[in-house]
Amino acid sequence: MQTPRLTSHRACYVTGVLFFVAFLTGCGGGSGSAPPAFTYQTSLGAGTSIHVQLSDGTPVAGAIVQIQDHLPEPTGQETREELETGKLYFHGQTNAFGVVRGLCKFPVDVTTCDVLVTSPAHTGPYTFESHHDFWGATAPSARVQFPVTSQLNATVVVEARQ
Repeated sequence: MQTPRLTSHRACYVTGVLFFVAFLTGCGGGSGSAPPAFTYQTSLGAGTSIHVQLSDGTPVAGAIVQIQDHLPEPTGQETREELETGKLYFHGQTNAFGVVRGLCKFPVDVTTCDVLVTSPAHTGPYTFESHHDFWGATAPSARVQFPVTSQLNATVVVEARQ
């Protein structure tokens, strides 16, 4: 009776198969659950509802609402172009109830934004009044800073222009 001889090539093949089976057994063993899915997030989607109203609660219909990058207070050294380069994330117009809704997508590193309201018959608050002064007659009615969260629900109270 002759015993089969194990050649070095056959030995490598058998060893490789055994390692592969051991690897599969080790990977599949244990809890039996798949690893969590990897998500690479570069932006945050924020459901947006902006309400523009007078101090007595009367809605302001037809106001243009924009959401842009937050502009820091001007130091007086900036040029007009430097202060106008904020990214626009949202643009809409209020309905008969003074509300505009939509979705904004902010880069994940953006933590604050400015809500601009343009309504020629109204004037309103500014986070930095110096922006209002800088733009003068071409300034929006209001420009208010808000934090960026997954829900951007804000109310901007304006008043009739005198």
